[in-house]
Amino acid sequence: MVSAAVGPISLAEKHFALSLADSPAFRLFAAAGTQATALAKIHFDSLPIPEASAPDYTRAQIEAQRPYALTYTAEEEGFRFIRDAAGADASYSSFGAIMFELVRNVTAAEALDPAELMRLFKNEIGTICQDVLALSGQATYLYVDQISLVDGPHQTHPDWVEAHGDSVGAQLMADYGGEAG
Repeated sequence: MVSAAVGPISLAEKHFALSLADSPAFRLFAAAGTQATALAKIHFDSLPIPEASAPDYTRAQIEAQRPYALTYTAEEEGFRFIRDAAGADASYSSFGAIMFELVRNVTAAEALDPAELMRLFKNEIGTICQDVLALSGQATYLYVDQISLVDGPHQTHPDWVEAHGDSVGAQLMADYGGEAG
């Protein structure tokens, strides 16, 4: 169980998760009809640990985790405070970057046409990004300035498909500024 978000870094992650969960495109991506169901497909910093008796996920377990979003603070410039005013009454605004990975299973039919798979996945992630930006700055959502595709999309390497199943994923970065929610 993850503790409640109380500081500016974890609150930014929480507000970003709400932005994803209320994105119609993310809900379609995650097969989630409600915000609560969508939030269950958004993970902070790592996927849940597999059963205690197993050191790694089985193929069935990892396929059951997908689709998902994995969010974490960017390594460089992931968070910073910037002074808004001088003097004893100085105030600060928070800025930073949240990395997020979007990953889903690949169907047998999609695997037969990698170019079409990549086009469909780019359409999915692009629409999710548009939704997040449209929610930006509204109450409870993170004020996202820009979203960048950092790496991918990539399909599972053929050598790993037997053990992990076939998937497609991409790593993105959401830069935010000002106050969250």
